[in-house]
Parts: sequence; C-alpha cells; structure tokens
Amino acid sequence: MKKTQLQKHITKTVNRLLYRLNNETCGGDIGNRYMKLLKDQSKSDCKFFECGTVATQSKFFFLDHLIDAMQRDWCYTSKSVIHIVPQAIYAESIYLNYADLVNETLEKMEFPIEEFQKYSYRELYCE
Repeated sequence: MKKTQLQKHITKTVNRLLYRLNNETCGGDIGNRYMKLLKDQSKSDCKFFECGTVATQSKFFFLDHLIDAMQRDWCYTSKSVIHIVPQAIYAESIYLNYADLVNETLEKMEFPIEEFQKYSYRELYCE
C-alpha cells in the first residue's frame, strides 16, 4: 500500500470511529473529547516533528493509541502513571469500554493494522 493510500485510509477510519463513538455510545461525545486531547498535544508536537499538521498528527495518534490499547495488557501503578500520556489512558478506556465497536469498525473499514504499524508518524507524513 502506498503512503498516500494509507494516509487516506487513516482519515476515513478515524472519521468513522469518531462518528460511532459520538453517536452510538452512552457517553455522547467520547470521540470528540479524545480528539481534543490529541489535538492539544499535536499543537506542540508540530514543532517537534517539523512536518505535517495538527489534523494529520491527531488522526495518526488516534489510531496509534487505540491499536496499542487493543494489543497490550496494561497494568498501571501509581508510580507509572506520570510516565504515561493521558491520550494513551483515554484510548485504553475507550477500547476497554467499546472494544466491539472499535473492532467492528476497523474490520468493516478494512483498516490495515499491520501496514499502519510499519510506520512512525515521521515516516508516513514527513518523508
């Protein structure tokens, strides 16, 4: 898959997940709250990466954190919490509460998780 195809797939999948999280859960705007956390972080990260946009970073890390949550057994301790970004904790909570919705959406969108995981943000958007 070409990088541009993967970038478009990321956008479509995130948009679908946002719609479903906002409209098919009892929390109302869960997707929007998660995206706001990501956008706030991306505003400072744009300077670090020196490429891309707040929108592309937010969407990339939206999926990156969710996929991490899907694939890892997390075990936070009081000591480890200060080393974990809030976006990752929020993604884990979304997955723990709405795993069926997330899995179903990724499957229906035919999101290429393995292909996605081959790239860092910089590799996908800056090169």
